Amino acid sequence: MNGVYWGLASTLLLDRPDGLPRQEMINWVMSCWEPESGGRFLPATITSSNPLFPTSLLATDPFLHQSFVFPQGGFRPHPGHDPHIHSTLSAIQILTMQNAIDVLEKPKVIDYILSLFDPERGSFSGDSWGETDARFSYCAVSGLALLGGLERLDRERVVGFISRCQNFDGGFGMVEGAESHAAYVWTCVGTLAILGRLDMVDKNTLGWWLSERQVPNGGLNGRPEKLEDVCYSWWALASLVIIGKAEWIDRSKLTSFILSCQVE
Repeated sequence: MNGVYWGLASTLLLDRPDGLPRQEMINWVMSCWEPESGGRFLPATITSSNPLFPTSLLATDPFLHQSFVFPQGGFRPHPGHDPHIHSTLSAIQILTMQNAIDVLEKPKVIDYILSLFDPERGSFSGDSWGETDARFSYCAVSGLALLGGLERLDRERVVGFISRCQNFDGGFGMVEGAESHAAYVWTCVGTLAILGRLDMVDKNTLGWWLSERQVPNGGLNGRPEKLEDVCYSWWALASLVIIGKAEWIDRSKLTSFILSCQVE
């Protein structure tokens, strides 16, 4: 799903809206939707005929239900996979760009996103397995914004989690106490920008940390002492644009680096 999003975004940026088949894309995206509660594989011991571990336990045991049944309304990255908040955002973005968002049952998708929220921590899980980091906060907030569901979100809890991911160097990590990383900087400042809370960011310190990601050949890396590449260049530059510090790097050298990566 994410690959389809990037492919569509690229064709639109290149002014080729007809570059990919629209209706086939919409149909495929909707084939990845999980409108009803579903199940993963079940251990062999959980069967309807086993008196010790019957399938009815899934309805009465919260741990088993969370472990083997996923909530309704999310999108799978590909048919046959489990729903995930990342692929759900990509699906929402694709349908929005294709002017087809009305094919969605928006309330179900909003409910799915909110079902992954931890109100105590203010964070989001990627799916019902429970992995949590700042990427999923961005996916949730961005998806809710596109669907008009932000009014149901406890914004201050979300902002609190994001603020705890910020480090002394101005950057942001994936969770509290994690190393600053350009990709997580983008997810965190992107989340705060959507929520109208960029006032929480020390823009000068963060701008310094991001501008330090530029290496002599013009490319940007994601962390100190790492190699540059176009992926990190995007995360870092996009973050600089959000906080209004894009002029703090040599954009001409960055452009040259990116063009040097193009396959002729």
